[in-house]
Amino acid sequence: MMIIATFLFFAILAYMAFLMAGYAALLRRLTKGKPLARVQQTPPVSVVVPAFNEEKNIGRKIDDLLSQEYPSDKLEVLVVNNASTDRTREVASSYPVTVLDSPRGKINAINEGIRKARSELVVVTDADTILKRDALKSLVTCFARDEVGAVGGTAVVEDTRSFFGRSKEKYHKADWELRALEGKLDSVISLDGKLMAFRKSLLPEIPPDAVVDDLEINFRLRAQGYRSVIDDHAVAYETGPQSLAAELKQIRRRVALTIPVLFQYIHMLLNPKYGWFGMLIFPVRRMLAVFSPLMLAYLAAFVLYWNWRVALALAIVGCPALLITGQYFPLIQQIGIVLGWLDVLTSRVRASGQWEKIN
Repeated sequence: MMIIATFLFFAILAYMAFLMAGYAALLRRLTKGKPLARVQQTPPVSVVVPAFNEEKNIGRKIDDLLSQEYPSDKLEVLVVNNASTDRTREVASSYPVTVLDSPRGKINAINEGIRKARSELVVVTDADTILKRDALKSLVTCFARDEVGAVGGTAVVEDTRSFFGRSKEKYHKADWELRALEGKLDSVISLDGKLMAFRKSLLPEIPPDAVVDDLEINFRLRAQGYRSVIDDHAVAYETGPQSLAAELKQIRRRVALTIPVLFQYIHMLLNPKYGWFGMLIFPVRRMLAVFSPLMLAYLAAFVLYWNWRVALALAIVGCPALLITGQYFPLIQQIGIVLGWLDVLTSRVRASGQWEKIN
């Protein structure tokens, strides 16, 4: 029994080390000399903006889209009022855009936008984000190959006022670098609703019972044999939660919505049919990652059982190191994952039909 416990300890340790350093190095090696294929083009695009109680943001969002460096005669903006209880629809209607209505739920809003979109390329972007001026122009260039079904933009967190802000900024920068590499190798582990584009013919509708839009789109397209890639030039700027409680709430909800999707597509895990995505990206970056708190707890318990003095020494060294380096966000992530699992195991997962704003 001790042999098995020791083997498991070192296996988890090896995975953690690989995830922190080896995974990125391997992706760089495998994608060396493989730039993301691009073709300069400005095809017609339909931009869908799901909006639930976005009275304060929707005007700025529309102004941002209409000022994009993209031919105006090829740009269609669809604002989908998602059963808002404020003046979102009234404000949006004062602009030269199409305003639609949908039942409550982000996926309902996106599907309404897809149905009414006139273009093959559909862009979805959140109402509370601002895009780089050439984001749309850059995004469409990545549809150079027919095998690319979706392209995601890169989200940049602007607000670093919270005590964990700089740690979060560093964490997200590394995460997006990995996503870009994953897209070059095969398919990114996840798109992001802040800015993503896909071919309407491949995804005429997101399943109404889906619990999360961006991850569902990514997995559904890869299951059909298409890739999703990341355009690191198409930037969406976001302002993060303003408190620790709000940050934990956001992570908790994302994790709780992600876990069911992972198990829904479990048939893709370690399946060579799905290439590097099935054999490397999916297991390393998502499936094993959602069990990371359990792994860390096992490592701590093993060291404590093996030698409590060593465990105490590591704790004495580790806590001050955390304070000195200011790398709080990975710890916050782990707490959020635990809370997300709690919601899943107690059947308290809220479907996207009950989306909410995290302030």
